[in-house]
Amino acid sequence: IIPDARGALAAARYFQRGGCRVLCVLPAGWAKASAGGRDNYRMARPELEALRGLRADGLLCASPPTDDDDSYVLAIAQRANARVSASPWCGTDEEARPAGGYVLSNDMFRDAMAREEARAFDGAAAPAPELRLWLNGNDDEGAVFFTGGRISYAFCDMGDIEEDGGGVVLDFVPNPRHVLVAGLETAMRQGATGP
Repeated sequence: IIPDARGALAAARYFQRGGCRVLCVLPAGWAKASAGGRDNYRMARPELEALRGLRADGLLCASPPTDDDDSYVLAIAQRANARVSASPWCGTDEEARPAGGYVLSNDMFRDAMAREEARAFDGAAAPAPELRLWLNGNDDEGAVFFTGGRISYAFCDMGDIEEDGGGVVLDFVPNPRHVLVAGLETAMRQGATGP
């Protein structure tokens, strides 16, 4: 199952329900709903509507077409992360909200980590594995929860059908072992959802 703009919208809505601030970074060509007043011929109607929904809600950031979109995704998340404490939660125990920056991606960002480590070597210093540490957190197999800045996900068919009798509704399933997702799931089960 390959996600599309509808998947990005479903993921955005999930994290918004949990009180997270969301920004979807897409390559410019993929993020265009129209070209010259005409619909993007590569997208089906439901995808176009989802993309327009992301844009209307101010959740869409298009990376320049000639640039590496991963660098924008990582820079935005790391800037958000630098603005908060080390805890993935802020506020009181009664009104805890997610804090920091995270990347929702199944990309392991190996190229980005290699570039960072190569830059560290260019400075004649030992490599600074900051990106690797931030992305991977405690990637120990025995860890109960994963604490990295990257959250993997899946889409699956859990049997829901669109209300208009249309296609199958894919459920968005973020990594249940990630500490942020586990906290959001607990809060949502208890009825403490975001704005």
